[in-house]
Amino acid sequence: MHGYDLMNAMAERMGQKYKPSPGSIYPAVAALESEGLIDGRDEADRRVFSVTSAGRAALDRRADQLARIESEMNVRFGDDSIEVVLARFAERVRSAHPNVDAAHLEKTLDDTLKRLDKKDPK
Repeated sequence: MHGYDLMNAMAERMGQKYKPSPGSIYPAVAALESEGLIDGRDEADRRVFSVTSAGRAALDRRADQLARIESEMNVRFGDDSIEVVLARFAERVRSAHPNVDAAHLEKTLDDTLKRLDKKDPK
């Protein structure tokens, strides 16, 4: 995406609760690029950015933080990688059921995994 697309995508994902400005997006993009988390390339008259493998790894490491923000704001940002989906699930359990019985949850997850293992991969 280029900066303008990024601003619109953020506003759309946040349900118009927040619309970033060029003054907030471009410094953040420059910082992410200097850290090697995104890569910029010139296409026609625009600079287009994509997430690097280091950026993807950083997102995965922060999946729990992203899930907490998504939960608090009732929005979806990240992709649907296993790490992000699991972090979202953990955040939903923590916020909806603060006194959940861990042993019961683990058994439920084990049962779910057994059902997933039995599925035909085709």
